[in-house]
Amino acid sequence: MHSMRMNNEHDIYISRLIDVQEATTNALQASNNFNEAITKLLASICTSLTWNLGAFWKIDDDNAMLLACKVIWTAEPEAYASLTDAKLNHQCSLGVGLSGRVWQT
Repeated sequence: MHSMRMNNEHDIYISRLIDVQEATTNALQASNNFNEAITKLLASICTSLTWNLGAFWKIDDDNAMLLACKVIWTAEPEAYASLTDAKLNHQCSLGVGLSGRVWQT
């Protein structure tokens, strides 16, 4: 029985990856510019993986030691309003804070 469950979980995982790939392709094809593409990609990826929130972080153009949150997508904007307000355009340095430590790895 355990083997059946593992195969089923694996099949679900593979199915979700295929959904993400298809959604990503569709989002890129439907976008006219980079910012529109990022927003659509976050929505597609999060929806396909049943995530409630996703964020796009970008290294600062003028300072390669700064990372900034540029786009946030959420399935429930009202529920995550305080988080998105706090994080959008938030900057962190390499190795500082959770985002900076993740970036460092």
